[in-house]
Amino acid sequence: MTSYMMTVYTFLSVANCLPWIPEKGTVGASGDLAPLSHMALGLMGEGKMWSPQTGWQDAKHVLDVHKLKPIKLGPKEVSTVKLG
Repeated sequence: MTSYMMTVYTFLSVANCLPWIPEKGTVGASGDLAPLSHMALGLMGEGKMWSPQTGWQDAKHVLDVHKLKPIKLGPKEVSTVKLG
């Protein structure tokens, strides 16, 4: 994980920014890949996110409000984010 990704993770948790993760619809043996994928989408500026300043908005807008750039993930980073 890059230092910028860690900065984004840390800042978003301090700012109470939450990605939208569906309550139902997970498939797979472990059942956690779909929710983790939705979490990564928010960090990439895709999907929806919530913050106290914006409410529910497009993730790109929420990141912009907090002066953050969406992260760009390479193949190995995708696996790291999704599998921990």
